[in-house]
Amino acid sequence: MTKRKKTIVIIITLILLFMSVTGCSRNNASHTDEDLHITYDDNKVEGLRLVSDTKDPLNHDFRTYILYDMKTSVMYAMIRDYYNSASAFGFFNLVDENGKPRLYNPEEENGKLTLLSDTKDPLNHDFRTYILYDTKTSVMYAMVRDYYNVSSAFGVSVLLNPDGTPRLYKP
Repeated sequence: MTKRKKTIVIIITLILLFMSVTGCSRNNASHTDEDLHITYDDNKVEGLRLVSDTKDPLNHDFRTYILYDMKTSVMYAMIRDYYNSASAFGFFNLVDENGKPRLYNPEEENGKLTLLSDTKDPLNHDFRTYILYDTKTSVMYAMVRDYYNVSSAFGVSVLLNPDGTPRLYKP
């Protein structure tokens, strides 16, 4: 290898090393390790904070997160594939027994989402239906996804009674 090529290789290596060590940041960013979303002072976005992170004992492919908005205290949930961190099956708001947004209270147990069933669609075996429930409110949620495409989700929704109220899990 010529001296010129060696110099170019060394310069490129040093640039890549410098970029990997320093990373990217905004000079006015402020965040804590517990925040899921970095907050920026210039636009006053508070961000979401993680309340729980649970690997489901019935389906080891699932990991569920419960979060809350630091400004409004409204709670949300996210479900993702445990083995593929790039795939999120759903991000949705949690509701109470009356269908109103659930609010975070640091003084109370905030529950978690637990899988009740995992069913293959009898007409289309590519589709899986998952029924989950919130251990605090007993509100039930449904999620449909393509079983063979782990990065796909067709949505998560609250299961409703005919009168429009959330369906509650009663063991």
